[in-house]
Amino acid sequence: IMENELEILVELFPYFIIKDNSLCYYKRTTAIGYEYYDIANDRYEYIKTKRKFNHSIFKSGLGDQQVLFWTEVLPENNSTSGIKANIPYEGNEYFIGRKKQIKKIIEEIIQIPNRDGILHGPGGFGKTALMRQLSKDLYNEIESENVLFNNIIWVSAKINYYNPIFDEIVIKEQQFDGLDKIFTVILKFFEYENVEEYEYEDKLDLVKQVFDDNKILLIVDNFETVSKKEQKNILDFFGNEIKRHLRKKPDNLKVIITSRESIPSGFHQIELEGLDLRESKQLMSSLFEKYKNVRYQLTEEQKNKIHEVTHGIPIMIIHIYGQLYEYHKPFDLILNNLSASGSKILMFSYAELFKSLEKDNDLVEILILLEYLNIPLLMRQIGEILAMEEKTLGNKLPMLISYQCLETINEGTNQKYCINKNIDLLIKNLIKEYPLVVKNIKAKIQKNYTHERQLD
Repeated sequence: IMENELEILVELFPYFIIKDNSLCYYKRTTAIGYEYYDIANDRYEYIKTKRKFNHSIFKSGLGDQQVLFWTEVLPENNSTSGIKANIPYEGNEYFIGRKKQIKKIIEEIIQIPNRDGILHGPGGFGKTALMRQLSKDLYNEIESENVLFNNIIWVSAKINYYNPIFDEIVIKEQQFDGLDKIFTVILKFFEYENVEEYEYEDKLDLVKQVFDDNKILLIVDNFETVSKKEQKNILDFFGNEIKRHLRKKPDNLKVIITSRESIPSGFHQIELEGLDLRESKQLMSSLFEKYKNVRYQLTEEQKNKIHEVTHGIPIMIIHIYGQLYEYHKPFDLILNNLSASGSKILMFSYAELFKSLEKDNDLVEILILLEYLNIPLLMRQIGEILAMEEKTLGNKLPMLISYQCLETINEGTNQKYCINKNIDLLIKNLIKEYPLVVKNIKAKIQKNYTHERQLD
């Protein structure tokens, strides 16, 4: 749209789509999905979905595409290879690089017989986007001898999404909350009818038959939102029971879970990191495309600063560009606000950790202590400074490691703990949120971290 000699990009989806270079407009919702009419060719096009079309979910506009994860995607078939998949629609997603991570998942999980995996990292690191890209790569394989799975099944437990452009967190009802619902999704994928009416044991028998007869990649997304009890049930079933059942057909099922925290299990764990500098700049260039005719590009120095501050976390980079070009906020103010008290982007990325911190002040003290001293410490040293028993620390430290807050360093037979450099925004936020704890920690350091203990 031209306005005052400026070109403005307007997001038209879902009201319009482009198919075969023709503009099609939304006409109605049918039993199989959204119906669009192609005026130029006098024909109809469809986006398959089982969920009723709801205009209100799109009202927040540009950048708000994660809502589509609450759309139940009907499986589609690759006409060449016969692969069937229900990969969620991604909207305007910026997937940059990550070739090394995809290669790592393939080599360490996909290609290893009888091995399942967990891809973990804070919210906004791109776990779902990475798995979606991997799913699409597998789905689009056309050489029959290279087809690893005939079926790619997605189940998502997402309960909220963060709109990085408008700085909003929206809560939604999750699609599954336990093993029974996963069975339901699998059976629906294979076109079993009235699955909700089946008893659990009946579903279990049918699912085992499905696994006997098919080669399946099952992706369980946003696992951290599921209750601990159901997490255990799911891990026990896929990690033990179904492996025993498929002992003669171990290649028939591969399970990959995404989670915001590492989860003790027999699954192979891969921690997802942010984009490197080159990939971050590629993402920035993609984000700038829609503003290039009306806004000035950032300098290389500013781009380097964004990567340094965000550690290449995609959702934070998208947030910065939204605040910069949609709201015209000053560059330095945007960066400073990332760690501000009440920062929504931090609340989204570290939601589970914040819940734990609210319940357990010991966790806050450990993080602030390690940040303040800025040196690796033994468990014993942490306990002496904070006057905390090692038994208590033995429970707290693994929890912080699972949230990727702490790293361990082995020195001889000793194991030391230090802050993960990728969470400095979170730590800055905690220091602002807990001034009394900071004051208390300083007093404990002065009292308990004597010169003799420092030498020790």
